[in-house]
Amino acid sequence: MNLSTNLSKTLLCTLFGSCCIYSVNVMADATITFEEKDPQYSGQNIMLLKDGKVRFTASEQGNSYSIYNSQNNNITHVNPMQKQYLEMSQKDIEKQANQAKQQMEMMRKEMEARMKELPPEQRKQAEQMMSNYLPDKAGEKNQPQVKQVKTTRSETIAGINCDVYESTINALKVSESCITAVDKLGLDKQDMNSLKKMQVFMKDMQQAMTDFTGKENVGADVEGLPLRSKLFSRDGQTIMETRLVSINKDTVAAEKLAVPTEFTPVQMPQMPQ
Repeated sequence: MNLSTNLSKTLLCTLFGSCCIYSVNVMADATITFEEKDPQYSGQNIMLLKDGKVRFTASEQGNSYSIYNSQNNNITHVNPMQKQYLEMSQKDIEKQANQAKQQMEMMRKEMEARMKELPPEQRKQAEQMMSNYLPDKAGEKNQPQVKQVKTTRSETIAGINCDVYESTINALKVSESCITAVDKLGLDKQDMNSLKKMQVFMKDMQQAMTDFTGKENVGADVEGLPLRSKLFSRDGQTIMETRLVSINKDTVAAEKLAVPTEFTPVQMPQMPQ
């Protein structure tokens, strides 16, 4: 996979909660390991914490990884196979989202002009296709009713107690997370402020995506660490589960949270015309 593809996987993982580790006030040094599985696949998401930096690797990224640096408030995606890295600031992400939004609007106007020339039946099919692939023009008027509530259920995962929260969209249950308070984890608080910055960074990135798609993010927004999360299909079947395996508090090598000096930077990919 190239850098832009891998980065997209990282962003999606962040935005839609498949990694379930980004609204966290967890401290370094630590290695946090999650198991992720769906009906066809299983793997691990690993998060390293040290010196105000956070390195995370999603299970499907192979040996590629991303690093958040709280000192300059940016994120770097590293591809060891290609010996390249892509560094992105919040402004870079907002710029990409704005470019995509502008190009989608141009595409919409062109398609609407062409649809006027189609017979009624074909025009209806084209309108349906456009609604599936382009952001909602109505935006806020068509926002789904997203709710997240704390249930009376609790669980113990990897020896840590957590409370279960359920998320619904238009009254349909789409996910649940078992979340614990940070003070139950017993981790060093040295990098608390750095990870708070990361949480703000990720939320701002979510907002940029919301502005682009015209659809509200439906991920969990509860402070703490999700020890277990599930995503459900419309018929209630589990389509993905992420569960905490372990929290290791051994020292993390500093070089694991640094880009190798021989790697070369690449520019932000331009949005296709």
